[in-house]
Parts: sequence; C-alpha cells; structure tokens
Amino acid sequence: MSDRLLLTEDENFSFVISRSRELAAQFNETVDIKRTDMGWAIFVSLNVYESINSNEYDESDDDAYYEDPYSYEDPHEDERRLLTEELTEDQESWARSEEDGWYYED
Repeated sequence: MSDRLLLTEDENFSFVISRSRELAAQFNETVDIKRTDMGWAIFVSLNVYESINSNEYDESDDDAYYEDPYSYEDPHEDERRLLTEELTEDQESWARSEEDGWYYED
C-alpha cells in the first residue's frame, strides 16, 4: 500500500465502503480501506487521486464570476461611517452654556 495516497478519512464506515465502491467502479481500479485513529481511510492510486483532485469543485471560483444582483456597494459608505462616528463621539461633548447659544468643548 506504499504506492497509495490518502484520499479521505471518515468515521462512518458505511460511507467509506460506498465511496470506495464508487471509485473502484468508476476508475476500474482497486481501492484500499484502512482503519485509522479518526475512523476509516480510503487510499487510491496516484492516477485516481490526481483525477479526483483535478475535477473537484472549488466554490471560491464562483466569487470571480458571480455578482449578486441584489447587492449594492455604496461608494460613500466609508465617508458616511466616519462622519457618523465623529458626530457620535462629539455629541457627548456638546452642551448648552449658561449664556445664550451653544458652545463646543475644545
């Protein structure tokens, strides 16, 4: 089994058995199963391993092509956020003087 590569591990034996049967039928090769600390492991040949890993679907690729039609990025959002924070902080230091009018603490 030294020429075999670890494809996956799972603690569910029935999943490992069904997955290994699928792989054996799909690639017409033997698939090894071995007991591990985590549960059960599936070992496959280099050809099967490379074929599976090259065909795996990567969800991160979607971000480059998919734009949510309901999302809207406000170009002034950062400016508004900074102004809101500044006003909120300054609001605590605003007070009415005993004289007429308003003053702002320095």
